[in-house]
Amino acid sequence: MIRSLFAPAVRSMRPSAVIMKRPTAPAFISPIPTIRCFSMSPILQATAGSKRGPRKVKPRRRVRSFEVVNQRGKDTKKKPEPAKDASKKNNKKKEGEGVDAASLPKEPEGPVPGTKETVHDLETFMRLIGRRCVELMEEFDNDLETFLRMSSAEMKEKGIDSRTRRYLINWRHKFVHGLEPLRTYSRGRKKNGGERKERRVVALRRALARLEEKEKWAQEELEAERKGLRVF
Repeated sequence: MIRSLFAPAVRSMRPSAVIMKRPTAPAFISPIPTIRCFSMSPILQATAGSKRGPRKVKPRRRVRSFEVVNQRGKDTKKKPEPAKDASKKNNKKKEGEGVDAASLPKEPEGPVPGTKETVHDLETFMRLIGRRCVELMEEFDNDLETFLRMSSAEMKEKGIDSRTRRYLINWRHKFVHGLEPLRTYSRGRKKNGGERKERRVVALRRALARLEEKEKWAQEELEAERKGLRVF
């Protein structure tokens, strides 16, 4: 019987029925009354705290143009430019006028030596370009036309090395097209025997230098021992 009396109360105390919502403040009350929210409606602003008048906006200062501001208190007259020295201009003119035609390089009169106009045989051609090319005249049958027609492959078959072939072909091109009068170009020398031999040549040179220093030191010690400067 007692159980039947308390049963309805227990059923009404189920978790789903006991859950209580947290009390919240009304939407029209601001949590911090000192902060004004400009996005609020007039009604909410009235209830948000102490009433303050609208913010006074200062009128913008009238700004004049850059030219007007700069010209204030200044004379608009242009300052006279300093007088340029006229003597310099006169000197330049005199320098240009004073160039003598005799001082300028003169063009050679008549045919230029070492060109097609003056070289008509192979011997003269080979003598002018130098590098002992005269010794190769027999390979071209002592004929200039044969040399001008011969290709690099044919020169290779004749046994001419690549460096000399390149030198001959370059001068032949300049001679045929009249680019430069014939002359001798000194043969260059590779540094340390070239790129492929450089490491070996440099290492050999250093080893020889160390060996020479070692022999020199041994000779000095031997002479000092003979003089009695070394006591063992």
